Amino acid sequence: MKRPIWLIGLVGIFLLGCRMPARKGTAVFDKDNLLAWCIVPFDALERSPEQRARMLQELGIPALAYDYRDAHLPSFPEEIRMLKDHQIELRAVWLWTDPREEDVLGASGRRVFEVLDSTRTRAEIWVGMPENAWAAFA
Repeated sequence: MKRPIWLIGLVGIFLLGCRMPARKGTAVFDKDNLLAWCIVPFDALERSPEQRARMLQELGIPALAYDYRDAHLPSFPEEIRMLKDHQIELRAVWLWTDPREEDVLGASGRRVFEVLDSTRTRAEIWVGMPENAWAAFA
């Protein structure tokens, strides 16, 4: 099975992103370098996009790495609007993919890119793959 060249590019971007330096002029642990991650799927209170954005703003956390489950994708456009309204940067989106599958991105991955495109949102794409997926590149 042939692998799309863009998938190899995504993997390269992911590997380079792992070494991202602190924002210029700030110490590594300054609040400007913090970002919330996994607050969407692991929120025991199941906050709405507006409540999450407000919470981040009140905590002084300036950015979010969006991790989700399929049930959260319908509210992803609203999530982006609320983040913008509360001056929170959507810095990254965690995307699960499986290079062993014919449809590497799947419906969820395609939806993520559709929403990012329709809202004109730029964010890093953090790529996750199942265990042993690297064997597909051999």
